[in-house]
Amino acid sequence: MPPPGRMGGGRKLLGQVLKEMRVAHEGMIQEAARMYVRVGSLLKQQGQGKDALAYFQRAVSLNPDDVQSWLRVAKAADGSGNLSRALDAYQRVLRLDAKNHSIWSQLAEVQ
Repeated sequence: MPPPGRMGGGRKLLGQVLKEMRVAHEGMIQEAARMYVRVGSLLKQQGQGKDALAYFQRAVSLNPDDVQSWLRVAKAADGSGNLSRALDAYQRVLRLDAKNHSIWSQLAEVQ
């Protein structure tokens, strides 16, 4: 058994290390989401909308609160004829950013 006072310091250090690990992990997830968006954007520029959609969907699975990534999902889904997915994505954008008035016109076009 560690001497009194030593256990508390070890727990504090462990807590600090675990916190740093969580922050680092979150950063890696955010970076991975950005990479999926980059690849999806390049694929979309090359006319590969369905493949781009898969990458954008992976990005939002990693970062579900990213409005811009949801917009990319909506536009790629709409462009590849997946209107149901486009509608879902536009609705998600509105839930995340209710003041985004430009989405209403895009949503009306899908419906």
